[in-house]
Formats: sequence, structure tokens, C-alpha cells
Amino acid sequence: MDAKDACLAVGAMWSPAVWTPTGIWNSPEGGWTGDSHTTDRVHTTSGAETHECFDADVTDHVGTCTNSAGTDTIDCSAMFSAANTFEQESCLTAAPHNCTWTAAPRATTPKPAHPVADNLAGYTFRSGACRGPTLNDRPPYAYRKNTEFPNFPAWAEPSALTEWCNELNDAHALNNTTNPASCLGFHSGPWVSVFGVGMNVTDPGISSDWAPDNGNGNDPSGDHYHPGGNDALLTSNNNGQYGTFETLLNSNRETCKFHLC
Repeated sequence: MDAKDACLAVGAMWSPAVWTPTGIWNSPEGGWTGDSHTTDRVHTTSGAETHECFDADVTDHVGTCTNSAGTDTIDCSAMFSAANTFEQESCLTAAPHNCTWTAAPRATTPKPAHPVADNLAGYTFRSGACRGPTLNDRPPYAYRKNTEFPNFPAWAEPSALTEWCNELNDAHALNNTTNPASCLGFHSGPWVSVFGVGMNVTDPGISSDWAPDNGNGNDPSGDHYHPGGNDALLTSNNNGQYGTFETLLNSNRETCKFHLC
């Protein structure tokens, strides 16, 4: 007779226990006792009737070990299954056994497409990420990772980036000595990169959240050198994670192009 039956047998009302999370972790009395094993999987059970063993199916995410044309009399698969670990070292690929190791399949990294771009006054949209005269060219830039892609935190919103681009160009037009950075364009998404002359140097408009990069278009010794390569954004690559907004700003600014990833 279990507790519920015993309760009902004496005419009482049974109220089942309800799990109520408190949000507070209580450590076990006496603390934890460490233990270790020479295997990374379940091989067998102890046979105790008071316990049950639940083993996850590990064969769907591990490598395989099979016989090859040069394998001797052993069964590579059976030997691998009995090993302490399902890692590569348990597959005897050397002579005389000559087993064949096949690594576990890996899930592909999801690459979400760029979200539908909002229309921004004065800007046109096209697919692809900022590049120079060739797909290998990048002017100097400052970059920052967007860990929330395909969502855009406030700082990576297209409207915020266009505003920043314009502010950099306005400050540069007023005083290009104290404000050496000018914005040619940017892409935002998994990585946000803002391109332009001076984006890789110290500028009061660029915070420490951004890391500088010299790009590769303006180095005469580089493979992708071209005259004026440090101030050109002329092409875009064919990447579905990227979208391009482009505009021609007024005459006292640079041409500003920006790209969404």
C-alpha cells in the first residue's frame, strides 16, 4: 500500500505534492563526493534491482571504426564498441589491424538570411557586402561583432549606423585633423564593419567598442593594391546574409555606402 492508498484507507483527503521552484539552489548535506571512470559511456549495469539505468543513444553522434581491405582477422567495429571511449584513438588504424576511422558528422552552421531591409529615405538597397574595386578589396575599417544577429541591437540598427556615418562625415568636413575618420560605408549583422579613410586610426567619434583594421586596398606591396584603393567602395559580394544600402550625400560629404549583414 502506497502513501496515497494509506491516506484514503483512513478516510482522509489526499493532496498530492506540488513541485514549487524557489530559485535557490541548496547544496547537498555533506557536500559532493568526487568520482571518476575510465570510460566516457555506459558499458553495462550492476544488476541492482532497486536502480534503473537510462543510456542515451550515443551511436548517432560519434565516429565509426570499420574493417578495410587490409584489416587482419579482427572485427574493427566490435573492438571499437567495446573500447573505453568512442574517440579516434580507440580505432586501431595502424598495421596490422588497418581499421578505417570515419569522423562523426558535424551539423552545418546555420546562416540566417539577412532580414528584410526597411526603406530609409535617401538610400537604395541591393544584395551583397561592401567591397572595393575587386571582391578582395577592403578599405580601412572599424569592426564589431553583433552577437544577436539576425536581430539588430540598438547600436547596429541601420538607422543608427546611417546616423553615425553622417556624424563622422560632418565632423570630418569641419576639421579633418582632429576628426580624421570619414565614413564610406558599413555592413551590420554577424559582424559590423564601418569603412572609410581614417576608420583605422584614433578618432573622437569612434569608441573603444570598435576594433581597427587597415584593410588591404591601399598597400602598394599587397596583392590587391590599386590606386585610390583606400577610399573606394565600388562592388559587393554575392552573400545572402548581406544587403547594401547606398546613397549619395550632399556635396560637403563623402559618398556614403553601407551594407547590412
